[in-house]
Amino acid sequence: MAASDLPDVMGIALASFSNPWSIADFQTELVHPFGCSLVVTEARHVLGFVCGRLVADEAEILTLATATHHRRGGVAARLVARFVQLAAERGAKHVYLEVRQSNLAAQSLYESLGFRRIMVRASYYADNAEDAHVLGRKVDFMPFGA
Repeated sequence: MAASDLPDVMGIALASFSNPWSIADFQTELVHPFGCSLVVTEARHVLGFVCGRLVADEAEILTLATATHHRRGGVAARLVARFVQLAAERGAKHVYLEVRQSNLAAQSLYESLGFRRIMVRASYYADNAEDAHVLGRKVDFMPFGA
């Protein structure tokens, strides 16, 4: 992800989340020493993005979204696969993330990529007190061609 991608990234985030990151949040991730922000593009337009952190032997996906008209087309799976691959290359043993309890489509995607529920964080989301499912997986068996 580059600064020039941020207008498209913000458009996707605004269309995807009830409480999206701000432009400043994305700008911070671009320069964060442990940050890893990726995009999938086509004809210079961002189709999806992932932002995460790679720290020591753990990685965390902080946010992931796909443009509305490209959902269910494999973009998110490609982003997660690449993120996990980079995490493995940098020595991570596990990848974690939180997902809203109501986001069944995202949970299904993550489960298809080897993530499993570890725990539930009650009333985690500030905008509506929805629970978060914490998912995790080892990085040793990711189908990188996903």
